[in-house]
Amino acid sequence: MSIKTGAQYLASIQDDREVWLRGERVKDVTQAPGIQRGAATLASFLDRQVEPEFQDKLTYVDDGERYSMSFLTPHSTEDVQRRGAAYYQWAKWSNGMFGRTPDYKNASVMAFAAAADFLNQNHSSSAPTNYADNMRNYYNEARQNDYILTHTLVNPQVNAQLAKEGLSSPEVALQVVGENADGIIVWCAFTGHLGPQRQ
Repeated sequence: MSIKTGAQYLASIQDDREVWLRGERVKDVTQAPGIQRGAATLASFLDRQVEPEFQDKLTYVDDGERYSMSFLTPHSTEDVQRRGAAYYQWAKWSNGMFGRTPDYKNASVMAFAAAADFLNQNHSSSAPTNYADNMRNYYNEARQNDYILTHTLVNPQVNAQLAKEGLSSPEVALQVVGENADGIIVWCAFTGHLGPQRQ
């Protein structure tokens, strides 16, 4: 596949993922109010990867395959500039208001793969896991399938005013409150709703 169109991206996230919003399970993240516009915006960005005007700005060719620029491992100043120019385009299209675009975690995975040998420091030949190979394999899977990776490090807050006053609350963080055969159960600070989440 190498690079996705917007339609392919939207189809790829219409699966059995478990997402809860305002106490209800979201059936389709591409149609749910509060989520659908973000998905549609990202899809519109991906569509530009195949437009002649933007294809060479947003993608690169390696061994005859075209990939998203976020996976380009820079080996020169020019490569770094190409990456920056690609995501400057993305920032212009959203006026800098669309966070977590592929220049973020995709770039991290690219960097981890480029330095994967570091993961095998002190690796014993008798150990079954080759972490460097695992990292390279994941990078290649993400690159081949044009994944858009992300993560979050900030816990949702129940009351931002408490933080401003220097006070804390036990209800600040997303918390695991139980576990069953289907996975973990979390307390969602946005709604206080208990809902099963996959492990």
